Amino acid sequence: MRAFVLAIIKIYWLYLKGTGMAINQAAINSGAAHLHDLFARVAQSPGLPADCAGLTEADGYAIQSALLARLSGDQPIARVGYKIGCTNAAARGLLNADHPFHGTLLADRCYASPAQLGSNQFNTLGIEPELALVLGADLPSQVDPYTAETVADAVVAVLPAIEVVDSRYLGWTAVGLPSLVADNGVNAGWVEGPSMPAAKIDLMRQPVALRRNGKIEHEGVGANVDGGPLAVLAWLANMLNRQGEMLKAGQKISTGTLTPVLMAAPGDHIEADFGSLGAVSINFN
Repeated sequence: MRAFVLAIIKIYWLYLKGTGMAINQAAINSGAAHLHDLFARVAQSPGLPADCAGLTEADGYAIQSALLARLSGDQPIARVGYKIGCTNAAARGLLNADHPFHGTLLADRCYASPAQLGSNQFNTLGIEPELALVLGADLPSQVDPYTAETVADAVVAVLPAIEVVDSRYLGWTAVGLPSLVADNGVNAGWVEGPSMPAAKIDLMRQPVALRRNGKIEHEGVGANVDGGPLAVLAWLANMLNRQGEMLKAGQKISTGTLTPVLMAAPGDHIEADFGSLGAVSINFN
Protein backbone atom coordinates (compact mmCIF):
# COMPACT_ATOMS: atom_id res chain seq x y z
CA MET A 1 0.00 0.00 0.00
CA ARG A 2 2.81 2.42 0.89
CA ALA A 3 4.45 1.85 -2.51
CA PHE A 4 1.15 2.55 -4.26
CA VAL A 5 0.66 5.79 -2.32
CA LEU A 6 4.20 6.92 -3.17
CA ALA A 7 3.52 6.19 -6.84
CA ILE A 8 0.38 8.34 -6.75
CA ILE A 9 2.33 11.18 -5.11
CA LYS A 10 4.96 10.98 -7.84
CA ILE A 11 2.32 11.05 -10.57
CA TYR A 12 0.69 14.09 -8.97
CA TRP A 13 4.09 15.80 -8.80
CA LEU A 14 4.51 15.24 -12.54
CA TYR A 15 1.21 17.01 -13.15
CA LEU A 16 2.16 19.92 -10.93
CA LYS A 17 5.51 20.35 -12.67
CA GLY A 18 3.83 20.54 -16.05
CA THR A 19 6.00 17.87 -17.65
CA GLY A 20 3.81 17.40 -20.72
CA MET A 21 1.42 14.70 -19.58
CA ALA A 22 -1.46 14.10 -21.98
CA ILE A 23 -3.53 11.33 -20.38
CA ASN A 24 -5.49 11.32 -17.13
CA GLN A 25 -5.10 9.33 -13.92
CA ALA A 26 -7.64 6.72 -14.98
CA ALA A 27 -5.65 6.03 -18.16
CA ILE A 28 -2.41 5.80 -16.18
CA ASN A 29 -3.99 3.21 -13.90
CA SER A 30 -5.41 1.37 -16.91
CA GLY A 31 -2.02 1.21 -18.60
CA ALA A 32 -0.29 0.00 -15.44
CA ALA A 33 -2.95 -2.67 -14.81
CA HIS A 34 -2.64 -3.89 -18.41
CA LEU A 35 1.15 -4.21 -18.21
CA HIS A 36 0.98 -5.83 -14.78
CA ASP A 37 -1.35 -8.49 -16.13
CA LEU A 38 1.03 -9.16 -19.04
CA PHE A 39 3.99 -9.42 -16.65
CA ALA A 40 2.08 -11.93 -14.52
CA ARG A 41 1.12 -14.09 -17.51
CA VAL A 42 4.41 -13.67 -19.42
CA ALA A 43 2.32 -12.49 -22.34
CA GLN A 44 2.29 -9.76 -24.97
CA SER A 45 -0.29 -7.48 -26.56
CA PRO A 46 -0.21 -5.07 -29.52
CA GLY A 47 0.09 -2.08 -27.19
CA LEU A 48 -1.39 -0.15 -24.30
CA PRO A 49 -5.18 0.23 -23.87
CA ALA A 50 -7.03 2.69 -26.09
CA ASP A 51 -7.39 5.24 -23.29
CA CYS A 52 -3.58 5.61 -23.30
CA ALA A 53 -3.54 6.79 -26.92
CA GLY A 54 -1.33 9.81 -27.47
CA LEU A 55 0.70 9.27 -24.32
CA THR A 56 3.84 11.35 -23.87
CA GLU A 57 7.17 10.34 -22.38
CA ALA A 58 6.07 11.86 -19.06
CA ASP A 59 2.94 9.71 -19.22
CA GLY A 60 5.16 6.69 -19.84
CA TYR A 61 7.14 7.36 -16.67
CA ALA A 62 3.91 7.85 -14.71
CA ILE A 63 2.63 4.47 -15.93
CA GLN A 64 6.02 2.93 -15.12
CA SER A 65 5.80 4.25 -11.56
CA ALA A 66 2.29 2.84 -11.13
CA LEU A 67 3.39 -0.48 -12.66
CA LEU A 68 6.31 -0.77 -10.22
CA ALA A 69 3.92 -0.21 -7.33
CA ARG A 70 1.71 -3.04 -8.61
CA LEU A 71 4.68 -5.36 -9.15
CA SER A 72 5.79 -4.72 -5.57
CA GLY A 73 2.36 -5.31 -4.05
CA ASP A 74 1.95 -5.27 -0.28
CA GLN A 75 5.51 -6.55 0.23
CA PRO A 76 7.69 -3.94 -1.49
CA ILE A 77 10.43 -5.40 -3.65
CA ALA A 78 13.84 -3.85 -3.13
CA ARG A 79 14.99 -1.59 -5.94
CA VAL A 80 18.58 -2.46 -6.80
CA GLY A 81 19.13 0.50 -9.08
CA TYR A 82 18.43 1.53 -12.67
CA LYS A 83 18.94 0.40 -16.23
CA ILE A 84 19.44 2.91 -19.02
CA GLY A 85 18.37 2.11 -22.56
CA CYS A 86 19.14 3.64 -25.95
CA THR A 87 22.59 4.85 -24.92
CA ASN A 88 24.06 4.42 -28.39
CA ALA A 89 23.03 5.18 -31.95
CA ALA A 90 22.43 1.54 -32.90
CA ALA A 91 19.98 0.99 -30.04
CA ARG A 92 18.18 4.24 -30.80
CA GLY A 93 17.90 3.25 -34.44
CA LEU A 94 16.44 -0.14 -33.50
CA LEU A 95 13.75 1.49 -31.35
CA ASN A 96 13.24 4.66 -33.41
CA ALA A 97 14.20 6.81 -30.41
CA ASP A 98 16.28 9.98 -30.29
CA HIS A 99 17.45 9.88 -26.66
CA PRO A 100 17.91 7.46 -23.74
CA PHE A 101 15.33 6.30 -21.20
CA HIS A 102 15.48 4.55 -17.84
CA GLY A 103 13.82 1.69 -15.99
CA THR A 104 14.17 0.23 -12.50
CA LEU A 105 16.10 -2.91 -11.55
CA LEU A 106 13.90 -4.88 -9.15
CA ALA A 107 15.60 -7.34 -6.80
CA ASP A 108 13.38 -10.26 -7.80
CA ARG A 109 14.60 -9.92 -11.39
CA CYS A 110 18.30 -9.57 -10.56
CA TYR A 111 20.59 -12.60 -10.46
CA ALA A 112 24.21 -13.48 -9.73
CA SER A 113 26.34 -15.07 -12.45
CA PRO A 114 26.33 -17.87 -13.45
CA ALA A 115 22.54 -17.71 -13.76
CA GLN A 116 20.14 -20.49 -14.66
CA LEU A 117 17.02 -18.88 -16.10
CA GLY A 118 13.92 -20.53 -17.47
CA SER A 119 13.13 -19.43 -21.00
CA ASN A 120 9.45 -19.52 -20.05
CA GLN A 121 10.06 -16.49 -17.81
CA PHE A 122 10.38 -14.31 -20.91
CA ASN A 123 8.59 -13.48 -24.15
CA THR A 124 11.84 -12.63 -25.93
CA LEU A 125 15.48 -13.06 -24.96
CA GLY A 126 17.29 -9.86 -25.88
CA ILE A 127 20.87 -9.94 -24.57
CA GLU A 128 22.82 -6.78 -23.76
CA PRO A 129 26.31 -6.85 -22.19
CA GLU A 130 26.72 -3.77 -20.01
CA LEU A 131 29.01 -2.05 -17.54
CA ALA A 132 27.29 -1.32 -14.23
CA LEU A 133 28.46 1.38 -11.84
CA VAL A 134 28.04 1.10 -8.07
CA LEU A 135 27.48 4.38 -6.25
CA GLY A 136 29.22 5.27 -3.01
CA ALA A 137 27.48 8.63 -2.61
CA ASP A 138 24.13 10.26 -3.35
CA LEU A 139 23.74 12.51 -6.40
CA PRO A 140 21.17 15.07 -5.21
CA SER A 141 19.71 17.90 -7.26
CA GLN A 142 22.09 20.81 -7.81
CA VAL A 143 22.22 24.06 -9.76
CA ASP A 144 24.69 22.88 -12.38
CA PRO A 145 23.90 19.71 -14.33
CA TYR A 146 26.07 16.70 -13.60
CA THR A 147 28.81 15.77 -16.06
CA ALA A 148 30.99 12.70 -16.48
CA GLU A 149 33.67 14.49 -14.49
CA THR A 150 31.43 15.50 -11.58
CA VAL A 151 29.87 12.04 -11.08
CA ALA A 152 33.16 10.14 -11.25
CA ASP A 153 33.97 10.45 -7.54
CA ALA A 154 30.58 8.99 -6.61
CA VAL A 155 31.40 5.68 -8.34
CA VAL A 156 33.14 3.20 -6.04
CA ALA A 157 32.95 -0.01 -8.05
CA VAL A 158 32.30 -1.42 -11.50
CA LEU A 159 30.79 -4.77 -12.34
CA PRO A 160 30.12 -6.70 -15.55
CA ALA A 161 26.47 -7.37 -16.31
CA ILE A 162 23.99 -8.72 -18.82
CA GLU A 163 20.55 -7.21 -19.16
CA VAL A 164 17.81 -9.48 -20.47
CA VAL A 165 15.55 -7.25 -22.54
CA ASP A 166 11.96 -8.36 -22.94
CA SER A 167 8.76 -6.54 -23.78
CA ARG A 168 5.08 -6.81 -23.09
CA TYR A 169 4.39 -5.62 -26.65
CA LEU A 170 4.15 -7.51 -29.91
CA GLY A 171 6.29 -5.65 -32.41
CA TRP A 172 7.99 -3.90 -29.50
CA THR A 173 10.64 -2.17 -31.62
CA ALA A 174 7.92 -0.07 -33.29
CA VAL A 175 5.68 1.00 -30.38
CA GLY A 176 7.62 4.19 -29.58
CA LEU A 177 9.64 5.46 -26.66
CA PRO A 178 6.74 6.43 -24.31
CA SER A 179 5.32 2.90 -24.44
CA LEU A 180 8.77 1.37 -23.87
CA VAL A 181 9.24 3.62 -20.84
CA ALA A 182 5.87 2.50 -19.45
CA ASP A 183 7.01 -1.13 -19.75
CA ASN A 184 9.76 -0.46 -17.18
CA GLY A 185 12.16 0.29 -19.99
CA VAL A 186 11.68 -3.27 -21.40
CA ASN A 187 13.72 -4.74 -18.55
CA ALA A 188 12.93 -8.32 -17.57
CA GLY A 189 16.16 -9.57 -16.00
CA TRP A 190 19.64 -8.51 -15.00
CA VAL A 191 22.64 -10.71 -14.22
CA GLU A 192 25.73 -9.35 -12.48
CA GLY A 193 29.28 -10.55 -12.02
CA PRO A 194 31.73 -9.72 -9.21
CA SER A 195 32.62 -6.06 -8.72
CA MET A 196 36.02 -4.41 -8.93
CA PRO A 197 37.13 -1.04 -7.49
CA ALA A 198 36.36 1.71 -9.98
CA ALA A 199 39.88 3.12 -9.80
CA LYS A 200 41.22 -0.03 -11.46
CA ILE A 201 38.97 0.16 -14.53
CA ASP A 202 39.47 2.18 -17.71
CA LEU A 203 35.78 2.46 -18.52
CA MET A 204 36.20 3.83 -22.03
CA ARG A 205 38.55 1.04 -23.11
CA GLN A 206 36.98 -1.82 -21.19
CA PRO A 207 36.34 -4.59 -23.75
CA VAL A 208 33.63 -7.24 -23.91
CA ALA A 209 33.15 -10.28 -26.11
CA LEU A 210 29.60 -11.64 -26.28
CA ARG A 211 29.43 -15.38 -26.92
CA ARG A 212 26.54 -17.70 -27.70
CA ASN A 213 27.28 -21.40 -27.20
CA GLY A 214 31.00 -20.65 -27.28
CA LYS A 215 30.98 -18.57 -30.49
CA ILE A 216 31.72 -14.84 -30.43
CA GLU A 217 28.69 -13.01 -31.82
CA HIS A 218 29.60 -9.39 -30.99
CA GLU A 219 32.42 -7.37 -29.45
CA GLY A 220 32.42 -3.90 -27.93
CA VAL A 221 34.09 -1.42 -25.59
CA GLY A 222 32.93 1.00 -22.92
CA ALA A 223 33.21 3.96 -25.27
CA ASN A 224 30.34 2.52 -27.32
CA VAL A 225 27.77 4.13 -25.02
CA ASP A 226 27.19 7.88 -25.36
CA GLY A 227 30.31 9.61 -24.05
CA GLY A 228 31.20 6.53 -22.00
CA PRO A 229 29.54 5.03 -18.90
CA LEU A 230 30.21 8.07 -16.70
CA ALA A 231 28.45 10.39 -19.16
CA VAL A 232 25.49 8.00 -19.18
CA LEU A 233 25.44 8.06 -15.38
CA ALA A 234 25.42 11.87 -15.47
CA TRP A 235 22.47 11.79 -17.88
CA LEU A 236 20.51 9.60 -15.47
CA ALA A 237 21.36 11.76 -12.45
CA ASN A 238 20.12 14.86 -14.27
CA MET A 239 16.99 13.12 -15.57
CA LEU A 240 16.01 11.83 -12.13
CA ASN A 241 16.62 15.24 -10.59
CA ARG A 242 14.19 16.75 -13.13
CA GLN A 243 11.68 14.08 -12.09
CA GLY A 244 12.00 14.96 -8.41
CA GLU A 245 14.18 11.97 -7.53
CA MET A 246 17.88 11.28 -7.09
CA LEU A 247 20.45 8.53 -7.29
CA LYS A 248 21.50 7.12 -3.92
CA ALA A 249 24.59 5.47 -2.48
CA GLY A 250 24.53 1.71 -2.92
CA GLN A 251 22.52 1.73 -6.13
CA LYS A 252 23.76 -0.09 -9.22
CA ILE A 253 23.40 1.64 -12.58
CA SER A 254 23.52 -0.46 -15.74
CA THR A 255 24.73 1.93 -18.42
CA GLY A 256 23.55 0.38 -21.67
CA THR A 257 24.64 -2.22 -24.15
CA LEU A 258 28.19 -2.17 -25.50
CA THR A 259 27.25 -4.32 -28.51
CA PRO A 260 24.28 -4.82 -30.81
CA VAL A 261 21.42 -6.65 -29.10
CA LEU A 262 21.71 -10.43 -29.44
CA MET A 263 18.44 -12.33 -29.67
CA ALA A 264 18.97 -15.61 -27.82
CA ALA A 265 16.89 -18.78 -27.96
CA PRO A 266 15.83 -21.41 -25.41
CA GLY A 267 18.76 -23.71 -24.65
CA ASP A 268 21.42 -21.09 -25.39
CA HIS A 269 24.43 -20.57 -23.15
CA ILE A 270 25.32 -16.88 -23.15
CA GLU A 271 28.59 -15.43 -21.88
CA ALA A 272 29.77 -11.83 -21.78
CA ASP A 273 33.54 -11.90 -21.27
CA PHE A 274 34.86 -8.58 -19.96
CA GLY A 275 38.50 -9.73 -19.77
CA SER A 276 40.18 -8.75 -16.50
CA LEU A 277 36.86 -7.44 -15.14
CA GLY A 278 35.41 -10.94 -15.30
CA ALA A 279 32.68 -12.80 -17.15
CA VAL A 280 28.90 -13.07 -16.80
CA SER A 281 26.97 -16.08 -18.02
CA ILE A 282 23.39 -17.29 -18.40
CA ASN A 283 21.97 -20.68 -19.28
CA PHE A 284 18.46 -20.41 -20.70
CA ASN A 285 16.79 -23.67 -19.74
